[in-house]
Amino acid sequence: ATADVLNNSADVFGNFHKIYTICPYSAKWLNDIQGQERFFPTWVPYPKEKIVEEKSKKTFDTLYWGGIHDQNHVDFLEVGNKFNSNFLTLGYDHWPLKIEKCRQYITGQNLPREKMWELIRKTKITFGTNLLYLTDHQVAAIKRLPSWTSNECFSRLDLKVVPQMKTRAVEAAMNRSLILIKKDPWNVIEKWYTPDEDFIYYEDKKDLEEKVEQITKNFYNYEHIIESAYKKTFENYTTESFFNMIRGE
Repeated sequence: ATADVLNNSADVFGNFHKIYTICPYSAKWLNDIQGQERFFPTWVPYPKEKIVEEKSKKTFDTLYWGGIHDQNHVDFLEVGNKFNSNFLTLGYDHWPLKIEKCRQYITGQNLPREKMWELIRKTKITFGTNLLYLTDHQVAAIKRLPSWTSNECFSRLDLKVVPQMKTRAVEAAMNRSLILIKKDPWNVIEKWYTPDEDFIYYEDKKDLEEKVEQITKNFYNYEHIIESAYKKTFENYTTESFFNMIRGE
């Protein structure tokens, strides 16, 4: 079915002059296939009317929100548990990996977005990884796509991962929480943010824990990174900026 969608894409996409996607690799791939510039990568827009400009007191050290899809997410919880942390999730039933021990770390379940943002504003560090973890069925579907090997995001498909820019980084930036994100083969976040200027990478679980220890003890040394990410997002990555881009302003 996935292959059929792409095979018929000329008819579907023919209704639009410009198509926006958060995947810069797929935008390039589809433009190359069609021989024209109609696909454009964009950021994950944050609603400008929801921005809280006043700084909040930091009462938590770390936060991860999402499901349990990979060992990387388990690392977030096990490291965060050594600090004053929160784990927000839709719930155990939504996790692809049913790891029972991770239930104990849940501090909020199915919270409204604004409640979650409020917690992020009170947190020093937000954990993230910009990887999408695939099933065998999804990998097989991708391999039925024509020219799938020409898309850079599928370059490590046999490892069952592809890059995907998550909402976490933008939401952390707008709510003044330091973005601590796993370094990966693509590092798609660098399309919009600069390492050590707007966010910080970690390499593995040991490095994650060491960086959390260092950041929480010397938080004042990292506040300029938080402010840089906030300013960049406020000025460039809001819904207002997105609609201005569409209008050509």
